[in-house]
Amino acid sequence: MISEEDVIVEADGIKVYFPIKKALSSRPAGYVKAVDGLSLEIRKGETLGVVGESGSGKSTLGRALLGLEPITGGAVRIHGNDISKISKKDFRMLRRKMQMVFQDPYASLDPRQQIGACIAEPMTAHRLATKDEAEKRAIELLEVVGLSVQHFYRRPHEFSGGQRQRIGIARALALNPEFIVCDEPVSALDVSIQASVLNLLVSLQSQFDLTYVFISHDLRVVRYIANRVVVMYLGAVMEQGDTDLIYSNPLHPYTKALISAIPEAAYGAGKSHVILKGDVPSPINPPPGCRMNTRCEYACDICKQQTPELREIEAGHFTACHMVEIVNQ
Repeated sequence: MISEEDVIVEADGIKVYFPIKKALSSRPAGYVKAVDGLSLEIRKGETLGVVGESGSGKSTLGRALLGLEPITGGAVRIHGNDISKISKKDFRMLRRKMQMVFQDPYASLDPRQQIGACIAEPMTAHRLATKDEAEKRAIELLEVVGLSVQHFYRRPHEFSGGQRQRIGIARALALNPEFIVCDEPVSALDVSIQASVLNLLVSLQSQFDLTYVFISHDLRVVRYIANRVVVMYLGAVMEQGDTDLIYSNPLHPYTKALISAIPEAAYGAGKSHVILKGDVPSPINPPPGCRMNTRCEYACDICKQQTPELREIEAGHFTACHMVEIVNQ
């Protein structure tokens, strides 16, 4: 049983809508519904993997959890504190506990700034250390992520992609956070470098007692690092549960299609491949009922009329599908 103390972050029916600007009018022509009524819990010490196709709302969800993207509805709570309702002073204190590792390790670094100063800056900005103390801590963090004091005065263009991502991780650790959102942190890296960065994240999680939200479209990477998985489609959760359950027994047709698309050494060996028909509908005007109904071979009338609730099918395994019993016969 999960106690309230175990839950670090809670999303309660959050919505993130982006207005579509209309020429010569102050009123929006519509809204892009990037995240639409999503709820989840993130537990202390775990890695929650978030997967889905491009445009499913994964990155927007990650930014909303940190307060980097204002929510349109619902609530995000960090240790029970609704981040949209607390004061700026309290939120500044809370921000120390949560950080982000971005997808592009070059764009997230100031090209004019030495990396030592980049890592030390959060500590001085939050008045947690003097300049000398912050620089000393920055050197320690460089060594923690596999770099050295010799790299302290270099600038981002002097590093490889993998080294830049290590710098981004060191910067995220500067304020001693307990919760880190990793937004596609290895997607821009070579496969061999991906492995070393993933192993670093696993090691740091144990060393610093960290909790991760790991966003990726690569299901192989998520299977390696995540304890639980949330499958998103068009801003909503289709399935969630323990990693072993999701990968060994996917329940939702969308999850089945994603997992069947994972490349194998021998193509087609040991599994059938599910091909989804059509394209992802527009998030401006998602289909009524189940958002997957336009691409699902099992869709029937109720799927097109009524939004399915996320329900527990087996212990620790939830799915939002009206036809789950038929799909898994």
